[in-house]
Amino acid sequence: MDIQEIFDKIGFDFKMAIFNMVNFLVFFFILHKFVFGKIAKIIEERNNKIETGLKDAEAAKQAKNHAEETALDIVREASEKANTIIAESKSSANKEVSEIKDKAQIEIKDMKDRAKKQLETEKQEVMGEIKEKTADLAIQATEKIIGEKINDKKDKEIINDYLNKIDPNV
Repeated sequence: MDIQEIFDKIGFDFKMAIFNMVNFLVFFFILHKFVFGKIAKIIEERNNKIETGLKDAEAAKQAKNHAEETALDIVREASEKANTIIAESKSSANKEVSEIKDKAQIEIKDMKDRAKKQLETEKQEVMGEIKEKTADLAIQATEKIIGEKINDKKDKEIINDYLNKIDPNV
């Protein structure tokens, strides 16, 4: 038995096989020429888009992380500035309170000094008035005892000398 007979028994036809093979090659060539190139191009574009998307996603992730770090830095810096401002404000307030207390104490001391001076002046005035009235009373008492009047000027000189001997500050 030869190969031809064996293929004939199983129903294999060489002419039909060659025709099918030619049809397949023509169909494959047409697909390769018009379809496979476009499909390959679409697949490549799709792959490029996916790669670009992945790169963009990674860049966005890095940008997000950087923005978060920057935001945390800004918050830390703002917190430090706020603490510094608060500390400076407290220091300034304490300094102002101290200055105000010092000024108040100085004013109180000045007021006391002025009051003492005023009291001393009033005391001197009162003492002068008392001295004059005492002199007048002494003159009147002397006149009554002696019964005569020397003269007003001489009377006052004698009494003032006497009072100055008793208390020189008056």
